[in-house]
Amino acid sequence: MRLPGFSAETSLYRSSVSYCLTRASTGADGVTLQRFALGSRHSFPGPSAARDGLLARGLRCSQCHLDDTGACVQDCTNCPPGIQPDGCTEDTSPCPDGACCPPGQDPCYVGFNQFCCPQGQSCCNPYSPILADRCCPQGQSCCNPTTGLCCPVGYCCFPGCCSPDKPRCCYPSSGDCCSLTEQCCPGGGCCPNLALCCDGSCCDPGQGQDCCGGSCADLYTDPLNCGTCGIACGPGQKCVNGQCVCSVVPDPSTCLPSPGRTSSSNYFLTNNCQYITGLTVSLTATQDIVSDSGFTVQLNADSRFQQPRAVDAWQQYVFLVTGTSIQGVVNNWKDLTTAIVCGSVNVASTPISNGIPKGYTLQISLQYAGNSVSGALFEVLSNGQPVGQAVLPVSQAGCNCNLGPGFTCTGYQGDFDLSPITAFQVNIVGTGNGASTTFKSGAGNIQYAVSSGSLTAVNTVPACVASAALSCTAETSNAKYGQLLACPAPSMTQTFSI
Repeated sequence: MRLPGFSAETSLYRSSVSYCLTRASTGADGVTLQRFALGSRHSFPGPSAARDGLLARGLRCSQCHLDDTGACVQDCTNCPPGIQPDGCTEDTSPCPDGACCPPGQDPCYVGFNQFCCPQGQSCCNPYSPILADRCCPQGQSCCNPTTGLCCPVGYCCFPGCCSPDKPRCCYPSSGDCCSLTEQCCPGGGCCPNLALCCDGSCCDPGQGQDCCGGSCADLYTDPLNCGTCGIACGPGQKCVNGQCVCSVVPDPSTCLPSPGRTSSSNYFLTNNCQYITGLTVSLTATQDIVSDSGFTVQLNADSRFQQPRAVDAWQQYVFLVTGTSIQGVVNNWKDLTTAIVCGSVNVASTPISNGIPKGYTLQISLQYAGNSVSGALFEVLSNGQPVGQAVLPVSQAGCNCNLGPGFTCTGYQGDFDLSPITAFQVNIVGTGNGASTTFKSGAGNIQYAVSSGSLTAVNTVPACVASAALSCTAETSNAKYGQLLACPAPSMTQTFSI
């Protein structure tokens, strides 16, 4: 048995020759003289003159015993005649094989206890005088000498043992045992080999996985950790392939028009329900837009009157296309039956009856007094070149529209009739008073822009709209609108088609 810390060089007597006496099991006088010289042993049976001479010179040795390295030794003291005790020399000398352990056993070592283990078993002596001596059975090895723990060979995982189904030891990271198809996690536990360890959790295998703030994240799709841990996408954005992109707002569901009539409701646009200022809306035809009876492009805005009146209102700024005429209309309401103003102004003419040709742009730019809308600038362009323009202030709009039975118009009575807007939508529909129109052809782009703040598209009535009844126009057509992105932006573009 090979002993840790034991070698012939370290356990041999350190002087060239030493002589010690020890008790023998046989012999006439019960003593045997042994000579040890640099690793060789020679026994001299006594009595003899040499033995008597050694005894006379005062050499005495203790019984053979195991030292704390597992070596079988005896302690010898040499006190020659006439030498005072403090002049004696003390040495430790090795003993013959088998002098400390019986046949078939080998010495054990380390710590407070020294004992013998059967050959083929390994020593696992506890570092404590109160714990029992420990010999590991054949096929096992000492895993934890502090507690005397033995484990099958190859399954030691301090301070415990691994099992055949989990033979991989994670020592020194945690002392856990994992299967051959698992990896050891630094903080403890096991994860599949292709998975990522994340503070006690296992992330799903695959590209893009990372541990962000102690939680698993897919950097390809996580809007809170997009591309890199801690990079969050903005409002209305989603994470696609590690990049923040704007998501699409679902189609509006605020109105349920009759079959074939899809334009009485469009998306609402808001500035987070704050006042919308510097608003410009334009429709550019990418195909001839032709209707059977004319059409309107309505900027329908929700507003809140300022004190002292503090009533809800609905503002409309409209392009009216009938025959070859293009007019601008301002039609603001106190409530659903009472108009404040209703007037129009000539802006330009069109070469297409009841329509506009490809390349024409109809643009409405609101004018302001503070945060309140004071009027509108109506412009017509052809391929970017001016065709005509006109300004219609709210104060000059008057009551010059045929509102029909049940409707009244108060006329402009002061600046308190001006109001901010908090949300709006654009509808391309019939010419007014519940009229419908059918487009024969047409396609284009509607662009929305503000000079400050941003616009956000929503598909339901926002909280800052005075009445859900104002979310749909009374007029309809067979026009339809493209989807808008959900991201807040100072400008955005929407398609229009038939």
